[in-house]
Amino acid sequence: ALAVGETAVMTVPVTIELRGKSVVKNVLFQVAKLKADKLWVVTAAPFFIDVADFDMTAGVEKLKELAALPSIAQSVPVSASLVFTRTSN
Repeated sequence: ALAVGETAVMTVPVTIELRGKSVVKNVLFQVAKLKADKLWVVTAAPFFIDVADFDMTAGVEKLKELAALPSIAQSVPVSASLVFTRTSN
């Protein structure tokens, strides 16, 4: 357990659900205990979601065509910053 003011780095499996598909990514988080009842959790580095994992490649290609763009990235970086506060029942 972390003491107030301490931090830890941990890898956590995160399930991303989109368009009826699920993908698990191992995400590196930094956790800081702000108070006895409060944690701050932030991604230590972005993780990437690939459009192919969710059968979205055709849609991205169509968007590229309609927008007359030379290219569109096939993956999206994701980062998060979350605060968790324990509440009593």
